[in-house]
Amino acid sequence: MLSQGFGDQAPPRMPVHMKSGERFFCSEDLALKWRNSMPFSEKGYPRIVFAPMSKWEGIGIPDVVYVFADPDQISALVIMLGSHNGEALNTLAPFGAACHSIVYAVDQIVKEKPMAIMGLFDISQRREALANSLSLTMPYSLWEGLSDDLDKSCLTTHAWKEIEKRL
Repeated sequence: MLSQGFGDQAPPRMPVHMKSGERFFCSEDLALKWRNSMPFSEKGYPRIVFAPMSKWEGIGIPDVVYVFADPDQISALVIMLGSHNGEALNTLAPFGAACHSIVYAVDQIVKEKPMAIMGLFDISQRREALANSLSLTMPYSLWEGLSDDLDKSCLTTHAWKEIEKRL
């Protein structure tokens, strides 16, 4: 696995970072344990569309919503998620490759209490990502609830108005 690198078995022209690996796990056994715990779905997804909300009408309602957000925006979204069920745990932050938050969010679609998934923790990909952003991916049903109740959310408070000035 790329996590552990190819070591002496690496082809001569392989980039150095692939020879030594990404060092996400202390051993190959732990890397395999992680891979085997991924919530891969049997449901077929022939395509994934990344599109702004303004384009959804022509494309259709998404199964999951993927948002890039800075720490202030993530904070607001996490608070808003909790405002719908009165629970503190509404967001998970599992480690995965840059796109794995989508896999975890798809797994949440069928859950009785679905959660949002924070992502973009993959250090090997963060160098390519927006510097001050993480992702938040959630089933559309959660997004719909947030959107419906904006007028009752933390976005209407004095504190958010102050934060908004620095966005």
